[in-house]
Amino acid sequence: MKNRIAHIIGAGILLILSACKEKLDIDPQQAINSDELITDIASAKIAMNGLYSRLQDFYGSTSLIIVDLASDISDHIGPFPRWRDVDQNNTLPDGATADMWAEMYRTIYSANLIIQLLSEADDPSLEADKDRMIGEARFIRALNYFYLANLFGEVPLITKPLDKLEEVNVPKVPASEVFAAILQDLQAAESSVPASSDRKRVSKAAVNALLSKVYLTLQNWEMASAKATLAIEDAAGAYKLETNYADLFNLNISSEAILQLPFSATDQNVLAYHYWEKPGGRHEVAPSQEYVDSFSPDDLRAGASFGEANDGTGSFFTKKYKDFGTGSDHPYVLRLVDVILVKAEAEAELGKYDLASTLINQVRTRAGLPDVMLDASNYKDLILEERKLELAFEGGNRWLDMLRTGLAEQFVVAKGREACKALFPIPRSEIDANSAIVQNPCY
Repeated sequence: MKNRIAHIIGAGILLILSACKEKLDIDPQQAINSDELITDIASAKIAMNGLYSRLQDFYGSTSLIIVDLASDISDHIGPFPRWRDVDQNNTLPDGATADMWAEMYRTIYSANLIIQLLSEADDPSLEADKDRMIGEARFIRALNYFYLANLFGEVPLITKPLDKLEEVNVPKVPASEVFAAILQDLQAAESSVPASSDRKRVSKAAVNALLSKVYLTLQNWEMASAKATLAIEDAAGAYKLETNYADLFNLNISSEAILQLPFSATDQNVLAYHYWEKPGGRHEVAPSQEYVDSFSPDDLRAGASFGEANDGTGSFFTKKYKDFGTGSDHPYVLRLVDVILVKAEAEAELGKYDLASTLINQVRTRAGLPDVMLDASNYKDLILEERKLELAFEGGNRWLDMLRTGLAEQFVVAKGREACKALFPIPRSEIDANSAIVQNPCY
């Protein structure tokens, strides 16, 4: 971490601007002066575009493909040995998860800098937009810490730019402290971002949707339900479930999206390239047989979710990302059905089985499946199964669900691993460079 943070101190501004450098006529050395980065609304918009580009880097890279590999829905069938380790729940400290750690902290460092610079800026042109932009940056920071705390457990909590070299040795803090910071960021963002229907930027519905997932992870059922309700109400009239499940993955921004990241041939992602069957893709990862067998014959989602590969692998491929040529699929950060299922789970945990049944059956009806009646004996399994079938290969949702419910530990133990292997290791490079950080158990 020391080398990376030192780089941030010396050239942190470039982390924000690198993705949009073609928009700037500026010498890279001039970009190092943080005092001159955000001076007016024009420079603030450029900085925010760079921050969203950081978010694209995470959702459009291999990171969330690798997260899914740890779960029961995905198999590694390609030649990458570091990916095979993740699939076998035997990730090494210098393995495939190190890059996602770096991606998330790069985004956090950029968000920290933008929050500080916007807070200090006093140009009149910023007056109308400053609070909104700070709220967006706080949401993006919270989202990255949500992944870090779930996937790695205790992590360094950094909420301001690091100005001195002696600050680079940052210890881990308990996950509870990270979640407290996440809630603080999201509560602040809720009051400052708009109730917008722009699905490509952070809105009030997006903030409440993420809050509902955070509270669900913390097993605060009342707040999970309340925030999910707000997200659904925020979405009313602006967001709606797609009638046809397959239309969620047709290379458009969906009416169901609460937050969706657009890609084009210019800023292409690598999702279809790694998922799609050969010869179009490299088919590094395939849906598992267990996942495929989970679909009933009448489930309309099956044909839109996976297909049988014709590339000699004897396996399957996911159809959710299909533009292997230009990488222009638009991955979801949050979509309405996720929030509906969060609310269903929270209500069931509160014993409100009739309401929970109504919610889950909204999802099942679109899938062409009969209604179910939830009760104390079945709601956990049925809701988690519905989430698996609906949200597979989107944002690492399956592994996050397995982690928060204890299924991840059972899964890795069944493979002959220690339960603590459910968490990913701190990257070896961070351990070597940061004297204040210690490795996770099992590694």
